[in-house]
Amino acid sequence: MNLQRSTRAATVGAALAAISLFTAPTPAHAATIAAACNANPITAGTNLKNAIASAATGDTVTLVDYCIYAFNDSNVPAADESALTIDKTLTIDTVSGANTATIRRITTAHDFRIINITTGEGGPGNLTLNHTTVQFGSTLAGGEGGGIRLETTGTMLRTNNATVEGNKASRRGGGIFAVLNSGSVELNNTLVRDNATDTNDGGGMYTNAATTDVNGSTFSENRARTGGGGIYVANAATMLMVHNSTFKNNTSEDGGGLLVNGGAMNMDHTVITNNLASRPGVGGAGGGLMIGLGFPANITDSQITGNKATGNGANGGGLNVTTAGASNESLRVENTDISGNETIGAGGRGGGVMIFGVSASRMLDFENSTISGNRAAGDNSSGAGLYRNDAGTTTLGNVSITDNTASGTGSQVGGLYNVGFGGNSVLAFTGVSITDNTAPAAPAPGGLYTDTAVTDNGGNSVTGNSPTNCTYSPVVPGFCTNLP
Repeated sequence: MNLQRSTRAATVGAALAAISLFTAPTPAHAATIAAACNANPITAGTNLKNAIASAATGDTVTLVDYCIYAFNDSNVPAADESALTIDKTLTIDTVSGANTATIRRITTAHDFRIINITTGEGGPGNLTLNHTTVQFGSTLAGGEGGGIRLETTGTMLRTNNATVEGNKASRRGGGIFAVLNSGSVELNNTLVRDNATDTNDGGGMYTNAATTDVNGSTFSENRARTGGGGIYVANAATMLMVHNSTFKNNTSEDGGGLLVNGGAMNMDHTVITNNLASRPGVGGAGGGLMIGLGFPANITDSQITGNKATGNGANGGGLNVTTAGASNESLRVENTDISGNETIGAGGRGGGVMIFGVSASRMLDFENSTISGNRAAGDNSSGAGLYRNDAGTTTLGNVSITDNTASGTGSQVGGLYNVGFGGNSVLAFTGVSITDNTAPAAPAPGGLYTDTAVTDNGGNSVTGNSPTNCTYSPVVPGFCTNLP
């Protein structure tokens, strides 16, 4: 009996040993590594750099609440382009997980960005940055991403309750730069403020990432030398999603708030206000938002208000929609207020909205929206509410175009100015009201000008405009009443 028990025990032990050979080891728990604060911010910065270097993938580096972690020539060698390098999966957060800490470059130091996310031995870097301010980064000549750069394919950035401010890039992405084919950028409750580029696009952020998700965030007072004061989207494969966010007081030559130059966009519950597109000579385009369509774009439940495009020939004080020539271009604007925008300068077009396109297959749809109180200010300006020169199909359903003003010698059409581009251009109205728009006495009209027939689906009216509703328009729709 004892022999049988011993044999059975040995057999069970051997089996358990064999099983253990094929059982994966329990993964090590992610560690939390503290970056100590110091009365000397430079020492604190060095502590942070050492904490990141010692961290393994999946770890969290904690910052002391309200601490300043600073970098200058003493802890960033002259040959280094970045203060901190992230080449693993890492979270940076404050000890409390509520209060903030600051990572900054001392402005008298040589030029370097704050954070570079790159690829390490374990794959692309993936940074989650919480409750942290990234401040005063500045790239070398030709550099990109003054605050944060996603350098290599597949790298990722997620921010929560963070701030990216006062950074500068020589070329693109004053605050944030995401390289072509980087994985994703996700900004949650994040402030991107007072960043700039010297020579190129994307004052707040320049993104080529596969997905860029902006939630509950604010882009303000950013400046781009060329396009996209707040955000510039460059990649046809990028998906930009903007939810419950604000773009205000940003400036550039084109797309003062945002410039989407390819890729798809979904925007909802967002405010684009008081942005400026200004360019000498030919004029700025898209004071609030400029879209160069190549893939579907949607704007819902949003406000585009108080933006300006300035300079002779300025286009689209609020929204400028141009063409990329692709066959699948489309835009839908729904439940959106486009008001109080301006083009300022001779020959300006579309104080509220400017539409230009050469693709006959392009589909633009405005539904349940208001275009009001916009101005085209300058000699020979036109279409203060909406200016359209398009080869595709534009439909307006339950849209109010009201109280828009074209001013200046030779200016015309306070409401809607339509010039079809090619023989396939279609403009269709359902429940459209064009009222109380004004233009100079000559040349008229003040309400609607169109050189192509308007498809009348019922419920449309053009009334109360000055000096006329539609008189002197090449084509006068039947629903245009009260002709003088």
